[in-house]
Amino acid sequence: VYKRQDLLQKTIASWFPYFCVWILNAAWTFAYHRSAAYNSYEINILSSPSFSPLAIGNEILTTISLSGFMSWLNTFGIMSTLDGSLTQVISVAILLVSAIAVFIFMRFFSNGTTDQHPMEKDSWGQWAMSIGLIAIFAGRLPSWAAGLPLKLEFDYDRFFISIMFGASLFIVGLATFILKDGKRKVFILSLLIGLSTAYQFTVANTFRRDTANQQDFFWQLTWRIPALEENTALLTYELPLKYVSDLQLTAPLNWIYAPEFKGRNIPYVLYYLKTRFNTASLKADEPIELKYRTVNFSGSTSDSVVIYKEADGCLRVLDSVYANAETVPGANYFLLNAIPLSNPSQIQADAPQPALDETLFGPEPAHGWCYFYAKAELARQQADWEGVVKLYNQAQKNGFNASMPVENLPFIEAFALTNDMDMAIKLTERTIKEQNTLCPALHTLWDRVLQIQKSTVDIKTILQEGCKP
Repeated sequence: VYKRQDLLQKTIASWFPYFCVWILNAAWTFAYHRSAAYNSYEINILSSPSFSPLAIGNEILTTISLSGFMSWLNTFGIMSTLDGSLTQVISVAILLVSAIAVFIFMRFFSNGTTDQHPMEKDSWGQWAMSIGLIAIFAGRLPSWAAGLPLKLEFDYDRFFISIMFGASLFIVGLATFILKDGKRKVFILSLLIGLSTAYQFTVANTFRRDTANQQDFFWQLTWRIPALEENTALLTYELPLKYVSDLQLTAPLNWIYAPEFKGRNIPYVLYYLKTRFNTASLKADEPIELKYRTVNFSGSTSDSVVIYKEADGCLRVLDSVYANAETVPGANYFLLNAIPLSNPSQIQADAPQPALDETLFGPEPAHGWCYFYAKAELARQQADWEGVVKLYNQAQKNGFNASMPVENLPFIEAFALTNDMDMAIKLTERTIKEQNTLCPALHTLWDRVLQIQKSTVDIKTILQEGCKP
């Protein structure tokens, strides 16, 4: 008894500094996330309806389920589809190597764990599960009290960081308690550790890819938009980026276009239409006001630029003339209703391209198709149709073609307006063949061209024949 009391006292004394840190973290998490400076979630856990026995019981079950079981089941996702990719091959190799290494270590080099008396193993497993559960709830308490949701998805999964230790201890204790046979226990724990190691590699690789996609997005943005008028809002439905959202992209947006900025009223903001507006029916001259953490933004819907990017395509600036709703068939109605508000005159087309910090954005990528497309859109904005043709010819000379059919549109118009009807028609037919849903956009484009440029070619017949269902 004396030894246990002595051990308990030593444990408490050793853990006390960490307990103080936990208390401070809990107090800061609660105070900050409940303050006016943080308004990302409209959730109030401590309100009377939510702070009920039923709500607390549901939170307890959810926390145990997600951290103790579901998070581990996600590790099996790396084998859900056999695609033969390099990432999957490396993941399987990591799984095998780490699982075998852990198995050998636990089976042959770990002293005393497999030779324990069954009663001792049961007792250790029970203690591990109990302490693990306490640690799980201790890790969850600060974020729960602040009203922050716990989900196995970005970016809610950051609240699992303080839970990971308890969850790991809980699952090991559970395995020790249930699995009486030492070999089975060692095998299952080795498999879990192997799967977890492979899963960590897979997740890390998705972060690597997303970082590369973020850098590519900003390089394309600066190619297309060399400078912006102050108090401009970039609007889009959503970008094909996994680990960042609109307000997180607002910081690098301001670093790029306002590198000398100092103060609290930021000149630029990027908004996702799907989350930042309560209605899809946006109107001109409506204020756009942002109070985010310690900064503010003040702008107007009429001083906004609508951008659009698909995962496999280039970044595009949408507008009501050259890149209207017909050029994004099937797009979400939030985006379609915002296009008439897009004001490309907010873009300073004749400004030099801004310098991007290589530490953050990487070196400038090799000039592929999207570079020439972005510069062609910029030239079109300045009505430099010969410049658009020149850029297409340069892209062709370097072996580049449109990554998506819609990216042919500015070049079709440029060739037509510079009297190269053969090339304009060739690109038109190619676009129709590759994406028939762009036919309305092509009709509008040629109507616009024929009001300026007379042609003996019966383009209407070509469009009607090619656009037949």
